[in-house]
Amino acid sequence: MVLASHYVLKDVLNLLEREKHGRLEEVCTIYRDRYTEDEELLEVFDSILKHISSGESDPKTLMKRLTDLISVRRMEVSGDSKGYF
Repeated sequence: MVLASHYVLKDVLNLLEREKHGRLEEVCTIYRDRYTEDEELLEVFDSILKHISSGESDPKTLMKRLTDLISVRRMEVSGDSKGYF
């Protein structure tokens, strides 16, 4: 199973912060198709796409979720998945 890197999540967070909803929807769709087995990513992207279409979710909550996931993924890539160096 291939998980999206923290760089992918940073791209999405940047678009969400800048309120580039048209581009954000396009990027989420592309990454969702690419990382079909990354359940955390898919869950976040579903929330983002719902927010874009209906304004249901608070963008700050979505940004927090992305920020947390970025931190976890960054640690996993650095080999620190257990929380130690």
